[in-house]
Amino acid sequence: MSQFAISYTRFSSGSQRHGTSLERQQELSLRYCKKHNLTLMQSFHDGGKSGYHGKHLEAGGQLKRLLEMLDNGDIPRGTHLLIEQTDRLSRQPLMQAFSLVTNLLEKGLVIVTLDDEQRYTYEGDQTQVYMLAGRLHRGYDESRSKSERLGKVWANKEKEMKEGKLPKMRLPFWLERDSSGEVVELSSWVSLIEEVLNLSIEGYGGADIAAKLNAEGKLTKDGVNWNSSKITKLIRNKQLTGWHTRKADKTMYFCLPPVVSQELFSMAQKALDSRTRTRGNSKQWNSALSGLTSCGACGGALKLHGRPQSRTAVCRTAVDGGSCTNRKSIRYKALVLGSVASLSTSLASLMMKQPNKKPPQEKRDLETLLAKAENKVSNLVQSIGLSENSTMLVTLTRELDKASNEVETLKVKLSEVEPVESAEVRAFRMLRIAKEEVPALVTGVLEGSKADANKLNTYLHSIDGFRIDLLDGVATVLGTDIWFEKKELKISNEHVGEVSIIKEDKVPKVGTYVTDSGHEIVTEERGTPLGGGYYLAI
Repeated sequence: MSQFAISYTRFSSGSQRHGTSLERQQELSLRYCKKHNLTLMQSFHDGGKSGYHGKHLEAGGQLKRLLEMLDNGDIPRGTHLLIEQTDRLSRQPLMQAFSLVTNLLEKGLVIVTLDDEQRYTYEGDQTQVYMLAGRLHRGYDESRSKSERLGKVWANKEKEMKEGKLPKMRLPFWLERDSSGEVVELSSWVSLIEEVLNLSIEGYGGADIAAKLNAEGKLTKDGVNWNSSKITKLIRNKQLTGWHTRKADKTMYFCLPPVVSQELFSMAQKALDSRTRTRGNSKQWNSALSGLTSCGACGGALKLHGRPQSRTAVCRTAVDGGSCTNRKSIRYKALVLGSVASLSTSLASLMMKQPNKKPPQEKRDLETLLAKAENKVSNLVQSIGLSENSTMLVTLTRELDKASNEVETLKVKLSEVEPVESAEVRAFRMLRIAKEEVPALVTGVLEGSKADANKLNTYLHSIDGFRIDLLDGVATVLGTDIWFEKKELKISNEHVGEVSIIKEDKVPKVGTYVTDSGHEIVTEERGTPLGGGYYLAI
């Protein structure tokens, strides 16, 4: 059974609900992992993607990404899939939802509903699977009833909007209803909007406009700082000219009072378009460091931008008009290579300290007996399937019960002789897994492979304490500093001191060094291979 777990949740749109749902899911997942001695590899979540219409299973959905990783073998069989409750996984019609669940089970996942800690496996109690089907059906019925109610409400609203009337709905921040129910403009916000559009026309970028507003104390309606993204969305918002767009089908209705002229709005669009640069296609590229980076000054996430071969990482808050001053960037390639170098040096240090022990004789004997017992169960099951003699079937069934009990007994005994894994041993095991897999992925990651990036991201998430902090152009991960010095990429840590990462095309001389603790370490004349043609020159 795998010692790994992944978590998944889906929630409706709304920033406050996003935070609450994610925090609850994370809290329940970590509590379950601690209780059952599991490592949480990765978390997936779909915000604002309908489980009733299956949007989380379409392109861009995190559940679809999870299924793709399963198909690629990036998630080990036996991994626990932790969900708050079954309707977070799907609210589709019964057969579609049940097909999704059985697909996950067939691919080796153990589905765990955290609200009741019920576990579902492909080989488990079929009665439990039928109960799961009932829960899925209830979720679908609830969503269908809600959809029908909302459909009737929307039909009435649509009728009013087609007539040019404004139904009861959430208004943009520059409008409100007075005591009589009439929609009125908020002059202070309309003035700010006109200022933003005029600054855009004058050539100011989103980050510059955000910085100007923040410096003047002109915060958003929610009382937070502006950033480049918020400014761009405001400039693009067609509600400024009176048009409301229905999200479901993008139908537009002229039902809001316009607060800027069409001429001013169009000029701002043209100015914004003229500054839009061609960027890499994010739909065909994933970061191998997603969810693993932060600013060393403000703690915010890092932003990756630029062309595919020269992407850089920098504090998002700093470049999007926020108050952070940590504006010095570092190459994405440097972060990937530096992280792999950090893993290599950490592993080498642990190898020197951690003895290369063989499992105890008692454990090896039990493993041999268990393999024989499991083979006997498999043979008996096959014989029962082929037998047509009723008397023989009774005998075989009894033998199967005895063999199955023997398997369970041996598993219990084996678990009792299995030593409790210490933090150091666990760290060593995780680093060793990553060391064996990571270098082979680096070439694909640097070339933009989504599959390799996803797999590397999963491994890095599985390592305790793996987090990249960037401050003044120096990245730090697992006690290793990564930086550029005169165009040369360098790292420094307590294991190897200060060394360079180089690219070398010559065929190396390979040797093997055996440590006093019994581990074999492969060495190359030009340094430790990191993948992608790069080496740690030590």
